[in-house]
Amino acid sequence: MKEISSREIKELLSQGKKNVLIVDVREKDEVKDLPLFPPETSYYKNLPLSVLRVLPREEIRARMEEFLVHAGVSSEQARIVLSCRSGGRSGQAQTLCASVGLETENLEGGYLAWQEEKENEAAR
Repeated sequence: MKEISSREIKELLSQGKKNVLIVDVREKDEVKDLPLFPPETSYYKNLPLSVLRVLPREEIRARMEEFLVHAGVSSEQARIVLSCRSGGRSGQAQTLCASVGLETENLEGGYLAWQEEKENEAAR
């Protein structure tokens, strides 16, 4: 399964890349307490793994396509990045997405790595 680092995502976003969609698979209360991005960020969506697991296969693809449309991202050029707290749940979500033919990337180290990169960046 493909992974992407926090630094790589930040570089893509800082370059103004419009083909990135980040789907956080943590539970809603986790996201509310510790969001990666503000909730109004168009390229950041929450779809908990607990919900993803019970969706019919065709609905998984439909949800992701809906998120891409909302984010203004072309599905042909999309880079769908899955994230969670530390990378485990997003890895499981990646397997589910692969089962319906969706190519995704796992945020290496999840939210914890994202925060660490943010702190390291601030210290530079």
